[in-house]
Amino acid sequence: DANINIGGDNEIQVNWWSPVDHGNAMLFIEVADFDPAEALEVWDNIKSVLADYENVTYSGGVASSSALRDTIQNEMIFILALSLGLVAVILLITSKSWIEPFILLFASGFAVVINLGTNIIFGEISYITSSVAAILQLALSIDYSIVLLHTYRAEKETTLDSTEAMIRSVKDVIRPISASAFTTVAGLIALLF
Repeated sequence: DANINIGGDNEIQVNWWSPVDHGNAMLFIEVADFDPAEALEVWDNIKSVLADYENVTYSGGVASSSALRDTIQNEMIFILALSLGLVAVILLITSKSWIEPFILLFASGFAVVINLGTNIIFGEISYITSSVAAILQLALSIDYSIVLLHTYRAEKETTLDSTEAMIRSVKDVIRPISASAFTTVAGLIALLF
């Protein structure tokens, strides 16, 4: 048994078990009183210390959380790229102008970047939140943009003035978009419980 400090302010109890006949060792590490972010930092430090050894197997709650975090972060990049591609293709097919999809995607992408940048006020956010926020915001903002765009086109057929058509469009879509937004917010609040 040994007490070591591999990260954070807490000591970690380390127990070695090594059978003589197999040449293997089992390292049992017990971490107490760590918050999840600090536990993941300690976990990353442990993995870097053991990186030179072959056939190392990890298990436990922190190991599972770390693997899940890495998987989500890696997969979300692929999912975001796939989603952007699909949205672009669908918008190109359904739009009357080839520039519309790019304007909508640029505006939505810019909004996602601003949203992720405003999370700096929290100092640190959950990796799940940061991964899901971009896709969710992209889907919702594109959906609302399409509704507004189609309403604008319908209004533009009856009104020659573009400004007047947009004012009427905003008045027409404010209730359905608000209802949709409130439904989304209610669904997200339900996830808290």
